[in-house]
Amino acid sequence: MGLFGWRARPTLPEIEARLPALLGGDEPARMAALDELRRLHDATQSRADFLAAEPLLRRLLFEGSTAVRVAALDAWAAVLAGRAERSHIDVLFDLASEPDLHPALLDGATRVARSFGDPDGQLAQALRTDAAPGYSTRKNQHLR
Repeated sequence: MGLFGWRARPTLPEIEARLPALLGGDEPARMAALDELRRLHDATQSRADFLAAEPLLRRLLFEGSTAVRVAALDAWAAVLAGRAERSHIDVLFDLASEPDLHPALLDGATRVARSFGDPDGQLAQALRTDAAPGYSTRKNQHLR
């Protein structure tokens, strides 16, 4: 029957039913659900291909604590691995241009840009260049 009892690619409601903490609840539960989704995702197995969760994961990139947002970014990148389109790159630029963006999120966005097919780092550099002013100052403050 399959890992989740699904024979075909699961729909978003099926994913949400299996991992209800994705929708809310306490931070540790949400982070655990994001990590579980990331670990279980396998694009080569239709029943474990969580592409339908992409809109939810994209929304979580912009909501909640830094830790939840980084976990959502990692899950989002895993779901989109090998399937990223220009619109997904635009999401990374939207994230990078967010005022007062935590350095962990900008670092994650540049890491994801590389995983989306940026081996020479040009896109990652563009993300850092377009990041909100004061990035290096904020990064140093967070490192103290």
